[in-house]
Amino acid sequence: MGKTILQILKKVKIKSSKYGILNFIIDKFQKNIIQVKN
Repeated sequence: MGKTILQILKKVKIKSSKYGILNFIIDKFQKNIIQVKN
């Protein structure tokens, strides 16, 4: 489950690379997921 979410986020991040704010939000979201897993 966690890996799938991260893969989707990476795809979204690549698609929205034009939008710095979206990248910032996605990076924060990824860090939160990693913290929860640990």
